[in-house]
Amino acid sequence: MDWKRVFDLKDINWWTMLSGMGMNFAMVSFFFLGITFAESQGMAPEMYTVLMLGGGFLIPLITAYICGRLTEERYLTYALYSLIGYMLLAVPGVLYAGLFGVFMVFFGIMGAYNGAHLAAMRASKRRHAIRGTGPPKDRGPSRT
Repeated sequence: MDWKRVFDLKDINWWTMLSGMGMNFAMVSFFFLGITFAESQGMAPEMYTVLMLGGGFLIPLITAYICGRLTEERYLTYALYSLIGYMLLAVPGVLYAGLFGVFMVFFGIMGAYNGAHLAAMRASKRRHAIRGTGPPKDRGPSRT
């Protein structure tokens, strides 16, 4: 993996990148509002923690996967730059929540990274199907 290429903004689809940032920001905003409301209604702190970490992983994963599928190239670039929308809300959590905020940031980065790789794997399978190449199919045991 060439890290210079990952952070290069040349030949980037700006609309996809900005929509990924906005989608991350909107989804995390609504998620945090929902969690805050549920907490005010008496949700258990253990459930709050699990939901926050799960959502902090899944939201960037979904966004990175969608951006990667839309562009069909440079999956990690779109994943990392669309993560800015998530980080606008997660990084201040480091100041208020301490170690839990650090976990939120870490889980967000890992979610975006995994979403980019899922999009790349899916595109790779599709390219092999279109070209008719790929791993040979298992024909079962030989009858010789």
